[in-house]
Amino acid sequence: MSYPMSFPPQGIVVAPHRDTHEPVGADEVRGIDMPAVPGTNETGHGLEQTLTAGENVDAGEICYKKADGKYWLADADGVATMPALVLAMEDIAADASGRFLRVGPYRQDDWDWTVGNGEANLLWASVTPGAMSPDQPVGAGDLVQVVAHIETADSIYFNPSYEMVEIA
Repeated sequence: MSYPMSFPPQGIVVAPHRDTHEPVGADEVRGIDMPAVPGTNETGHGLEQTLTAGENVDAGEICYKKADGKYWLADADGVATMPALVLAMEDIAADASGRFLRVGPYRQDDWDWTVGNGEANLLWASVTPGAMSPDQPVGAGDLVQVVAHIETADSIYFNPSYEMVEIA
């Protein structure tokens, strides 16, 4: 059985083909290339969205989505304030819209992470609202969620896992 299909499919933008070509297929479809470390403070690259903050949020803080559809500071102290889903890319006032990073590198010059090996480079949602930590939460009822990987002392690759473990 075949189904009728319109071209181009809705929601897809068809770009015109190049008139000239680069050698050895270099103009073929490739992955998205972005710098590992952004060159400027409080900048990031990757999947970002304009969303509404539910409270005042500072650049570099992580947030969860509340039932009101707004983004609030994530807090690993309990399930009601998790999981962390986005990182604020700028200071955003309560009830205002701003840029949030879903996945990608981000730089914050105020950070001073220690670059290590393997698991030592992971950052976790913290029991301090909006913060990330190189240490996993350990209190009863705390939630453990990996949210980022340390790239340099002042930059991370934000890529939150949706899997969480509750400490008994």
